[in-house]
Amino acid sequence: SSVLILSTTVTLTLAKLLEPYFKKCDIVIRDNFSEILDSKVQYEGIIDLTGCDEEEQMSLDWIEIIQRLVEMHSPVKLLCITCALEAFENERINLSGALRAGLYRMLQSEYSKVKSCHVDIERHMLHDDITRLIISEYYCIGEDAEVCYRRNKRYVPYLEKCELEGCDRNISFSSDQVLLITGGTRGLGAVCAEHFICKYGVKKILLMGQVQLPDKTEWHSFAKDDKSMIAQRIHLMQKLESYGAEVRYLSTPLTDNINLRNAFMKIEKEFGLISGVIHCAGKVDMETPAFIKKTQDSITQILNPKVQGLQVLAECLDSSPLQFFILFSSISSMIPSLAVGQSDYAMANSFMNYWSTSQNKPYPVISITWPSWKDTGMGEVKSKVYQNMGLDTLSNREGVYLLDQIL
Repeated sequence: SSVLILSTTVTLTLAKLLEPYFKKCDIVIRDNFSEILDSKVQYEGIIDLTGCDEEEQMSLDWIEIIQRLVEMHSPVKLLCITCALEAFENERINLSGALRAGLYRMLQSEYSKVKSCHVDIERHMLHDDITRLIISEYYCIGEDAEVCYRRNKRYVPYLEKCELEGCDRNISFSSDQVLLITGGTRGLGAVCAEHFICKYGVKKILLMGQVQLPDKTEWHSFAKDDKSMIAQRIHLMQKLESYGAEVRYLSTPLTDNINLRNAFMKIEKEFGLISGVIHCAGKVDMETPAFIKKTQDSITQILNPKVQGLQVLAECLDSSPLQFFILFSSISSMIPSLAVGQSDYAMANSFMNYWSTSQNKPYPVISITWPSWKDTGMGEVKSKVYQNMGLDTLSNREGVYLLDQIL
């Protein structure tokens, strides 16, 4: 077997221990990934060790290497190794491989010739033990898309029906507290805005979106039957205000750290303290579903709201007196077969799930991996794959009820 090992300087010793187990084995350090793209050498598999480093890996220069290998006609094995990424029996999350784990898990569902798997190991394992583990997983790679090793035991995830436990924690907003909803001018964000006004009596809402809106003095010129993006957002804000809430709108990009921080400072000075966050912002690439056809630029566009944007948002609100920080994720980030055609979206949501488990805040930080909502969002999913998982679709009423229980 000819194998390419993606490594960092930190994981180089481990990479070299794996070399003797393969007929041909090349090791490439992260800063030299471009060399592989210039090479015409063909490999039968990849072992990605970069997630075993403690430094967070946010670059996408490895994506094209995976794409080229998958695009070949011969069978391919892809094995991603991370260290302490999973929260299972692990108190300190290492986010180093959080951006790539979701991709490795789902690729074998999108391409029949690909066998792919994400394996998470413990800190402080001996290199010899890790080497044996990796070789075993690589040569025996099968249907398990996700594996976790703890105390030398091999675990795989499964779905189990469970009941939500009751809690006496009450969510309340005073008249001067602000609820922030990203992606709040459409879909699930708009549903949440209306729900929090009616259910929790929220008096001040800050909605974030990408569309630039005209000054409020010009809103009257947009007729009720106007279906433009601007008009729809104005009509939503007018509807929310008719319930007795004050609504502000912000179009500053989530990835713009400096301007977003300044905008929040102005909001908290003039409008009120941000006391809760519902992060609904997200994008889906409907034009290029195939992973091998996606570009780094298009993938970045999908990742931005849920990866860099999420981190910038959290940094800017680090000193705010939050009651909760809720993230709207997708079930496709957990079930690989549901991520087919949405590899970048699965990557983004998977990162967000891991990020939420890594936070140690005085308030809950929760990523909700929603199933399909039939009344809003991306609409009802009716595929056989989805139905065979035993998953139902939610109405808006059912969705906000579950959100209330989670809160």
